[in-house]
Amino acid sequence: MGKAGDVVRIKLRNNTSIDHAANPHVIFDILKQHFSDLTHSSMPLADFYNTLPMPGEDAMEYWIRLNKTVDVADEYLKRQGRSIDDPGHEVSMMFIKYCPDQSLAGVFKFKSAERWSACEIQERLDEHMQGQKGQAATVRSLKPSTVEHKVHSQCHVPMADNTPAPNTTVPSVPSPVPMTNAVVDNVCMRSLKRGQVFKVLIAWPLEERLP
Repeated sequence: MGKAGDVVRIKLRNNTSIDHAANPHVIFDILKQHFSDLTHSSMPLADFYNTLPMPGEDAMEYWIRLNKTVDVADEYLKRQGRSIDDPGHEVSMMFIKYCPDQSLAGVFKFKSAERWSACEIQERLDEHMQGQKGQAATVRSLKPSTVEHKVHSQCHVPMADNTPAPNTTVPSVPSPVPMTNAVVDNVCMRSLKRGQVFKVLIAWPLEERLP
């Protein structure tokens, strides 16, 4: 339907060598050639060898894109009567040469690129991805406790609007009032009066003091 139907119909009409009744898969090949996400030119091998990592692309994404690109190139070559001898080897060589993950690229330096098979690369890639997932899970499990500790260390108890704020200032000690002459004389007079009363009580006979 639509543009896809027009492309297939015109392709079959202008190329009489294609027998879509005997080989219905040629229709799917035409659709992939024109509407696939992976575009290719008349030089499919050149397209494959120019497949480099894109910015922000991780190792697994690049590995998948390389495999999809070599599949498209191999299909296009087969329509021309040719084929890639060992697609897995070609993909492995490209991945080892342009691996976007530096830590994973260091693993492939333990032996020459020709000695790495596609199966071994897939195993190392799976292990690397599992390790990254484990690290991410550990970070997620530690993050809430860290945040909670920070919140508790920084939080304070809110006070009501009508509650006065506690006085944190140190109360000042009142300075001593200087003693004037009038004050001294007054104190002395009170002391003398108390002494005279005490002497009178001592001199008063005991029997007269009793009721």
